[in-house]
Parts: sequence; structure tokens; C-alpha cells
Amino acid sequence: MASLSKVLKATLADTPLVQNLKNSEYMDIILNGCTNLAGRFAQIDTYLVQKEMENTKNDSEKILPAIRKLIRDSDLTMKISSLFSPHSK
Repeated sequence: MASLSKVLKATLADTPLVQNLKNSEYMDIILNGCTNLAGRFAQIDTYLVQKEMENTKNDSEKILPAIRKLIRDSDLTMKISSLFSPHSK
């Protein structure tokens, strides 16, 4: 879990999506009325996410091995949500 956390934080930190978190218009759109990201992530339907991840296994596009390994992890959504949980720190 610790190494996954390090990889995700290092990989995500410089992505444009994360950089957009500093943009108030962007935050208003993604928060969709929630006061913070934790509240918004709590609204995510984990069943739907897992279903979509399962669908990617059948996709013929090239997926990096590290990402493929993450997709196969059945606890991935729980691990990601725990990174953003106020109780995980």
C-alpha cells in the first residue's frame, strides 16, 4: 500500500488534472456542489468503476505494465479512496 501511494502521488502530482486543482472554475465543476474532494469521491459508484476497469481488460489498446497491474488489483478503488480519506493520514 505504501509503495502504491508513493507511485500514485508521484505520478499524479504533475499531471494537468492535478494542476487544475488550483483553478477555482475547474474545482467548482468537479466538486459539483460538494465542499471538498473527499465528499465528491464518496459519491463515486465503486461498482461502476470496477465494471469499467473490467472492461479495459478486454481492450486491445496498449496499456503500460504498471497500469495493467493496478487494473488487476481488486482493491484498487479502496486504496485510491483511502489516499483521499481524512482518516488515512
